[in-house]
Amino acid sequence: MMLEKDSEKPFNGLKQIRKFYGNNPVSYQDFTFDEILQFRNLNDRLLKFENILKQEVETLHAYAKSRVENKNDSLCCFYIEIDVYFYLEKNNPAYEQDEDNIITILYTTKEEMVWEFGFGDKNNHNTLTDKKGTPMEYDKHCSLLHALYEHTDLYYQELLMIGELDFHMNLCLDYDADTKKYFSMVQVS
Repeated sequence: MMLEKDSEKPFNGLKQIRKFYGNNPVSYQDFTFDEILQFRNLNDRLLKFENILKQEVETLHAYAKSRVENKNDSLCCFYIEIDVYFYLEKNNPAYEQDEDNIITILYTTKEEMVWEFGFGDKNNHNTLTDKKGTPMEYDKHCSLLHALYEHTDLYYQELLMIGELDFHMNLCLDYDADTKKYFSMVQVS
């Protein structure tokens, strides 16, 4: 599951949005037809982004796993930290040139390459389906979109202000230090 990072304080981009537009939430049920289309376009963009992210995570995982399986390497286990950055669109009036314009950051970790739930899983994460008669009850939502509206403090209309997307991954390694393998690996000759 992806959660919001540092959710105690708003990011600069979100502060800029709320300063410019005010702190007035709008329900998805009050979306205009154009806003519903924007929401669906955001979902499509996020789904493509999830697929790219999944490929990159799988590549990094395969590299680390090959090291764990190598008898001459003292790496014994690992996990991958993933941060996904969401930026305010540059043409938005709340955008400030000298600020980072980050609206929010979602994070998760991945140890195993299990894709039954979470980003890249192809499941429908739409939690609006139980609200009959709403304009998006039959839409299929990707995991990132679900995380944005269920696990952050963002209002629905603020999701429509997302511009660029970015991700950072950290490979966290754990070594077996009690073997000669470790010392032979770091030994300089």
